[in-house]
Amino acid sequence: MQAFDALMPPFDRLSYDEAEMLRQHADIGYFRPGELIIKQGKTSHFLHVLLKGTIEVRNSDSLLAEVVPPSWTVWRLS
Repeated sequence: MQAFDALMPPFDRLSYDEAEMLRQHADIGYFRPGELIIKQGKTSHFLHVLLKGTIEVRNSDSLLAEVVPPSWTVWRLS
């Protein structure tokens, strides 16, 4: 399992205490290719940070975007 790296942007801007709080509450998840992470129209209760791989942002009809690290692209599904 990879450890959370608070020295990596954008987390390098956090104070030591903020980074420790985040590290204590972080949970690293692994997803298989094609696995649904957030369903369109649903709310996620998590902050998802892509460490490696590619995420496809889709609606029911088409591919809207691809997110590849280290782009740090912030997107919201509506």
